[in-house]
Formats: sequence, structure tokens, C-alpha cells
Amino acid sequence: FFYYLCTNVTQTMKYDLFISYSRADYWDKKKNVIPGNIVSQIVDTLEAYQRHYNFEYFFDQEAIESRAAYLKRIASAIDESKVMLFVASKSSYSSEFCSKELNFADKREIPIFQYCIDDAKTPLDIELLLGTHQFRSSKHYSVEKIVQDALSEALGRKIKPLSELSRISS
Repeated sequence: FFYYLCTNVTQTMKYDLFISYSRADYWDKKKNVIPGNIVSQIVDTLEAYQRHYNFEYFFDQEAIESRAAYLKRIASAIDESKVMLFVASKSSYSSEFCSKELNFADKREIPIFQYCIDDAKTPLDIELLLGTHQFRSSKHYSVEKIVQDALSEALGRKIKPLSELSRISS
């Protein structure tokens, strides 16, 4: 019985990367994933990198029923993450939840990589909050490059481009 108690203790998952994004940039109004959206591209790129590097990431794609459940789950995931990748857009800038996630990560001194995916102007309060954090725009940086940079920060080592990794493994 004692063995059972010790082996079935729920352990908190540690994440190297937490993805903060607005659901409006991922799902349409009918709750279908928007084809080709940048959030999906980020997740696909992370999956490709997981074939070469050992890391964990948190990407919330479920509709959490209650506000209390959402707050508990997200707070725990952010608290256990090394780096946050904030997918910045008009939708995420106006999202109460994204704002809370950013403030929570900043309070815990978790590095935040901001990846702006549209022409929305960064609100002053978010600009003030993220002033010292990494800023990238999809106009100048590919999805792969932002993922590569965020993973480098999280893992504490240089992450190679996927094309180079594919060559090495073949």
C-alpha cells in the first residue's frame, strides 16, 4: 500500500516553452482550426524539433469549461515553464487572458519572446511590460527562427535549423 502511494503521486509537468496566444488566431467562430494559421505552424515546428531535441512545451488547445479550471491549469503551466512564446496580434493584445498570462510570466521573471503576426500596434501597457523582452515580427522572422530562438533560450544551448538537422540525421 505504501509503495502504491509513493508511485502514484501526481508530479507537476515541467515545460521548456509555454505558448500564449489568442484563440481567435487559432479557431474560427465555429471552433474549427483556421487552416494555415501561425499558431499551428509554431506547434508543427515544435513537433519537428522534438525529433531532434528533448523538451516539453505547453499549448492549450482545449476549451476549458470554467474560469477557475482555466486559471488553475494555465497558472500551473506558466509557473512550470522556462520561456513563454507570446503570439502577438490584434486579438491577443485585446485578450484578457493573454494579458494575465504575460503579467504572470513577467512576475516570475520568465523570459517572453513576442512574435507579432499582424500589423497591430503594441498597446502601451504591453509595450511597457515587454520592453526588455525579445520582440520579433513575422515580417522579418520565420516561424522556424522564432521557435529556434525561444528553444535556444529555454534549453540553454544553440538550436540548429531544421534543414541542418535533417541533413545530419540522413
